[in-house]
Amino acid sequence: MRGTIFVAALLLGLGARPAVSRTNISAPAPAPAAAGAQDGSPIWSADPDRLLFGPAGISVPRRAGTLEHYETREFSHPGEGLDTALQLRSADRQVFASVYVYLPSIAHTGLQAIATDAAIQTNPKGGGKLLRSGTASVGGKSGLALTAAYSGYLGSLFSTSAFVKAGRWMVKIRVSGPRPREAEASAALKALLDGMKFEGAYRPSPAIPLESGECAASASGGADARLLEDKDHGIGAALFAQLDAAGEEATGKGAARQAVPPRIGRTWCRSVLDVGEARAPLLRAVSAGRGTGKGVRSELFVLYSDSGGMLEVVGVPAEKKHVLLNHAIGETLILGTFDAVPSDRQLRRLFAEPGENGRVRASIVMKANGESQLRVAPPPGSGE
Repeated sequence: MRGTIFVAALLLGLGARPAVSRTNISAPAPAPAAAGAQDGSPIWSADPDRLLFGPAGISVPRRAGTLEHYETREFSHPGEGLDTALQLRSADRQVFASVYVYLPSIAHTGLQAIATDAAIQTNPKGGGKLLRSGTASVGGKSGLALTAAYSGYLGSLFSTSAFVKAGRWMVKIRVSGPRPREAEASAALKALLDGMKFEGAYRPSPAIPLESGECAASASGGADARLLEDKDHGIGAALFAQLDAAGEEATGKGAARQAVPPRIGRTWCRSVLDVGEARAPLLRAVSAGRGTGKGVRSELFVLYSDSGGMLEVVGVPAEKKHVLLNHAIGETLILGTFDAVPSDRQLRRLFAEPGENGRVRASIVMKANGESQLRVAPPPGSGE
């Protein structure tokens, strides 16, 4: 049971890998591996009581309430350690959980929660109804996870989720089961959060819920933005695109201690972007809630996947320009630069017919060890 908010084919024109959904938890199927058998992903290591995701130094208990680990998996980047999950289930295979650990180019609990909420509520096999949302403790420290719970998911399931950010890593937990076993599923989620440990260099950040009221009808804008000439082939945008959009804490001494403020604000208005039969949440910044960034601020997001795939428009006020970024797991693609925020009409065309607006100027590739690499695409007509 896996899908995406936007059809993957629409993303190929933007130079992105097809998105892999984190909405649906795989239905229990094979029997648990025998003792000593190899897990599906070598990125995870196991002992009798815990499972450790080595690249991020994040571990969780092997048993959570009535659930026990039976499988680990990799998704869109096999062998790279960027996109993995472990799965647990009850003895009767009726309550099951997934703990996803992945490295999106924007790790933000609020954005991930909104994207997942949209995917759950609009699932064509049976959308869930939101029961409650809030924050929860992680490892005994309050306010580190965003949580949500749903009824009627896939017709009859109770489903609950949690989102935790550690460095640039995202941890997304989903636990589902029959509605009469809501307490059992909720207890498993709490056990996973309470038992989560951060054994490496990365520490969890406070959860960042976002406010997103409905946009006014006029918010989409009328006139299209004008595409500006690419004088630096996207290199200038790469300087801010490689920073953590959710902000970075001060480190080191002296000038090196300066923190990077978030370019993502707390308050947005929300609408929906339709491309054919596909629909995705569109968030537009409002004046009172814009981020401060480091000379830049996020102006718009299209959350086209619940696994970190999103389009972002970043405003650069000092240069009177707006840069379009396409985010995915382990990668940011730098697209066109405009004199204003692109209209909804332009965004629809971008997915259907990317053209020059959606041409990749440069990309930032992230690795599980914390390193990143800037790649500049050859200009059109260069023959490269």
